[in-house]
Amino acid sequence: GWKPATLQAPVLGGFIVISLSIIIVLEILSHISARSSNGGGLAFAADVDDLSYGATWVDLDVKRLEPWFQLSRENGALAEDSLLLQYPFDFLPFIPVTACRRKHWGVFLAGTIMLLVFWVITPLQSAIFATGVATRSIPTTFGTSTALIPFESQIKALNANFLNTAYGVSWLGQRLPDFTTSTYATLAFQPISHRSKTLSTETWISNAFVYSTNLTCKPANVIPERTLSYSFDNGEGCSVSDSSTLSSDYMVNYIGFYSNAHTSYSLQNPNCTAEHSNNFLALFATAADRTTVGVYRNLTAIFCKPSYHSQEMKVTVNASSHSIVEAKVASSRKLATPTSIEEMFNVTTFEYILGTGISPLEERTNFDEISIVQQYPRVKNYNLTFPVSNMVGFAVSLNSAPIQDLADPEVLRRAFERAHQLLFTSALSTLTEPIQLEDLQDAREGMREERLGAILLVREISLAVEVAFAIIIALTISLWIFSFYRTNLLDSDPASIASIMSVIPSSGEISEGMLDDGTLTAVELEQNLSQKRYRLSRDNHEGLFIQSLSPMASRPPQVNSSKSQPDKDFAAVRPVELRLPFGVVLVIIIVLAIAGVVFLHVWTASHNGISLPSRSSIVRSVIENYAPTAFATFLEPVWTLLNRLLCLLQPFDELRKGNAPASTSLDVKYTSLPPQLAFWRAFRSRHFILGVVCIVAVSTNLLAVALTGLLNEKGTTVLVDFPSLQKFVPKFNGSAVLPPGILSGPGLYFDHYYVSMSNITQGTPLPSWIDEKFFYIPFELQPGPVLGKPDLALDAIRGSTTGFGVNVTCTQLQSTGNDVLQFGVNRNGSNIQFSTSHVLEDDNRARCIYRRSANHTATETTNDLFPFPNGGAAALEVVQTMQASANTSDAGFCASTMIMGWVRAVEQADAPPSNVASSGRNISTTFLSCTQKLLIAEFDLTVDTSGRIIQSNQTSDFVTDTTHYFPVNETSSTNITLPVSSETALFQQTAALMAGYGAFDFAWHNDSFTSDWINSLLGLMINSTRLVDPAAAAPDATFIGFHVEKLYEQLFAVLLGLNTQVFPVTDEGKDVNASAIYIETRIFVSPLMFKFTVIILSIHLLVAIIYYSYRPRRFLPRMPTSLASIIAFVSASRALEDFNEKPDGVERLGDQRFGYGRFIGTDGKTHVGIEQQRFVVPLKSRNPEVRSRKWGWTFGKEDERQPKTWI
Repeated sequence: GWKPATLQAPVLGGFIVISLSIIIVLEILSHISARSSNGGGLAFAADVDDLSYGATWVDLDVKRLEPWFQLSRENGALAEDSLLLQYPFDFLPFIPVTACRRKHWGVFLAGTIMLLVFWVITPLQSAIFATGVATRSIPTTFGTSTALIPFESQIKALNANFLNTAYGVSWLGQRLPDFTTSTYATLAFQPISHRSKTLSTETWISNAFVYSTNLTCKPANVIPERTLSYSFDNGEGCSVSDSSTLSSDYMVNYIGFYSNAHTSYSLQNPNCTAEHSNNFLALFATAADRTTVGVYRNLTAIFCKPSYHSQEMKVTVNASSHSIVEAKVASSRKLATPTSIEEMFNVTTFEYILGTGISPLEERTNFDEISIVQQYPRVKNYNLTFPVSNMVGFAVSLNSAPIQDLADPEVLRRAFERAHQLLFTSALSTLTEPIQLEDLQDAREGMREERLGAILLVREISLAVEVAFAIIIALTISLWIFSFYRTNLLDSDPASIASIMSVIPSSGEISEGMLDDGTLTAVELEQNLSQKRYRLSRDNHEGLFIQSLSPMASRPPQVNSSKSQPDKDFAAVRPVELRLPFGVVLVIIIVLAIAGVVFLHVWTASHNGISLPSRSSIVRSVIENYAPTAFATFLEPVWTLLNRLLCLLQPFDELRKGNAPASTSLDVKYTSLPPQLAFWRAFRSRHFILGVVCIVAVSTNLLAVALTGLLNEKGTTVLVDFPSLQKFVPKFNGSAVLPPGILSGPGLYFDHYYVSMSNITQGTPLPSWIDEKFFYIPFELQPGPVLGKPDLALDAIRGSTTGFGVNVTCTQLQSTGNDVLQFGVNRNGSNIQFSTSHVLEDDNRARCIYRRSANHTATETTNDLFPFPNGGAAALEVVQTMQASANTSDAGFCASTMIMGWVRAVEQADAPPSNVASSGRNISTTFLSCTQKLLIAEFDLTVDTSGRIIQSNQTSDFVTDTTHYFPVNETSSTNITLPVSSETALFQQTAALMAGYGAFDFAWHNDSFTSDWINSLLGLMINSTRLVDPAAAAPDATFIGFHVEKLYEQLFAVLLGLNTQVFPVTDEGKDVNASAIYIETRIFVSPLMFKFTVIILSIHLLVAIIYYSYRPRRFLPRMPTSLASIIAFVSASRALEDFNEKPDGVERLGDQRFGYGRFIGTDGKTHVGIEQQRFVVPLKSRNPEVRSRKWGWTFGKEDERQPKTWI
């Protein structure tokens, strides 16, 4: 006989294959995730949602066909096991139990599969995969990508460059050089295979030689001498006398071996020979221990000797930043035995520079690389006695203990060891040069690890799902075998009322057995039929019909007939789900859901999210994920039930209306599909409401997805106002930009250059309260704890303050005009005529002349310079402040203006004949005159917890008159250590510091090295040496002017920020309205999911209103959920004859129409059911005997006492 496709090999076999495939996929994913190269992470996740629809379809066919399988048995089946079965409408969890008790094994198998799919796999599938961080370990071949430059070249390459690097690291927060830490370094390595991009979380792990140094120290033999000094002996033949005097609270001294003009003390003397050149003497004393000048009760003195080491270690490096994460002892050796450090690294030159601060070679290089590092501005607050060597500055900076703890020899040793190690790693990185990818050295195996946000397989959950699928496969195979061998006499799918009518004999045998006139309830019908036996049989013409095997029973006397009880009443039924109160509740729930979602969206948008309801992740997960999903899970069965009921009642509703063709009523096949999938049949039959309900039922799955992602946690900023104080007054107090004590120390001030150089080269953030253009008056950064939220992380602070900056305008000097240049060179370059003239604001012209260095008279002609270097082109750079010529009044203009110039002198043989000067060379120049304008305005400032600028917004116009920002009782002076009383006086000091105080003479050169700080920084900004390259043309004034202005403005802001003594300080301070910006994890509504959710819920609302407005009326005495219920509606109908003839089927009906109502059946008795339209009296027809009440509150209503069943 006929069997549905869902119970045959293609579908069940496919179901088995899919289930088995999922098990295999999960196992494969499990093995993939177990690989070290994946670290438990996967890039994708499986989804078994579609499996539920296939299982639903198989389950539906098994349940709806079970009565027919029972009737196809040789001995038939009792009605309670066949005609009265209604498995598709029973509660899912009870079906396997009921089927097992009745030995309906097909239903038992299918029902158990459904339970596993919906109650095991579906809940667990979302937990199979979790998001997290996975560490992938990928075996990779690495090669060394840098090498030290040749040993003989290192003496030239080592200079103050690594001291500048160490200064930035120790004082400015600059990042360490690549492949170094503060204590050790290694040569760079990288994968041999080319990779264009690396992740920020990627690390490289490879064996590499780690280079380090440490100090071995021992107490010095201290011998007091008569001349108020001491003699220090290391006990190995090295002794030195020292008469260090202590003029401050502490004396920390580093005495290296080598001596030159820049050092005050050294070990090098007849009593300490070159064999001790790697020794240094460290001293510490305090003023409290001083008994008299140069004599101390307690003097710490240690002789230290560095040693250098290399060791093969397993090094982990961040692939993007090239910073070392860790180094561990290697378990196995993979590299050749290294050359000793002393053979590959110039230790002598390194230690010479540590002691003297400069290279042992007197060779020209870039200005920043030959300038002795000046740390006095940084260490002056430690109250150390001058002079202070560089090693002392680094030791103090890197020492975490209080300065007085240096009296302990071990603490003193560790302090200098930290300094020695940092300088060693900085020097080593300076001496490296890259190796081309194809030439990488020392290939060895290592590991590349990536920490990625990934989908993680939860093995325990995947095993549970695999077991469930294995059980499903076993049950499906059993169902396949069981269905294959079951007898089924059906010729076609009994999916419609017409197909059921086709197997009901027209003899009336079934009708008599039903004892029903169309008014029995489901309970009464079950009482009549439960113990009667039926089976499917065929007549002589091979026609299939349901045969009753039970003896005919007499009709009880109480059953209605048209003659005996013409006014018998029956109560029509309507499922609770179709009643108006249920619909009202459903509509209200959907409206509240829409309102709730809209409210959450508006609230989170206007209140910066919602605070977390609990610190428990479980509680938050329930509220944010499970609760919204539970709502969708609630709606899904509701719409499925409403959909199923409408599929069931739609044919009867068409018949109730009357004049219904079979194609839209008796022959529609809605119940043979899962109700959500009946939309196409519904639209084809023009049952549009049913079709829309089917789509809405499907959309609940989309709603679940939308609601799952509706609420998200993310960090956001929370503003909390707090009172703050501003101790600095936003005006100048007349103090000099530099305290006099700084220049009385080393005599040079380079701190602003160091800050800018670190910022330009390494991206080091500028110091607190400084950005690229302004210095901002600080305010206190100490907000109190947030009430009720002690765990909030302080991210930034916002407040209003005053900003001070400068607007620099660089104008090109021409031979004529307002800003005029006079520049001439004699034949050998030793004499330069240089002056400028400018039209001032009062229209007077000021003449500015060249300001000479010490022991030189300022004139417009210099005749004692070094001549041109021999051979080739020569270049000269001018970075100078000027002074007014005699008998010229400039109101301070010349000294406050910085002149910058670039000169090229090319020999005539190498140059075009034009512009040939008296020198016999072709002279080309670019000169700029850079003037300043003080900028003062109010700003809304956002800073981090250390005061570094995050964002600044100007909230006022710049002050036009700045005179009241300066004291009126101070006298202006061009000296940079004398008081400042005006804007011009301020610019005179800052311009002198920009130009490099104390370096005013010109110098010709034929190389590409810089001669001043400004050109050094400009070269770093544009990443080129063309500014100082004699072979390159003089720079374009517009191009270089832009960069000079930008650099000047930054240096000015840095100068003010490093020297805040120019602003007065008050004890009471000024109140500032500040806000603490905390990072708080809050709940937000996803904009995309919000729109998605509202659209779907709005559709649900509209469809719900339409559904209950046009729902099927209440007219059936029972729901047609079983074969017996449907058969009872047609058993005495003439319509049976229309469907008993199989050859033509529905097509032979022509224009035949059908209806549901009252009719006289073939047995001559009154029935309510399905009949040919011409025999049906519609249920809504009114009995003419029914009286209406005319008056009272029931006016117009029918008298309920009148009969309602009428023919």
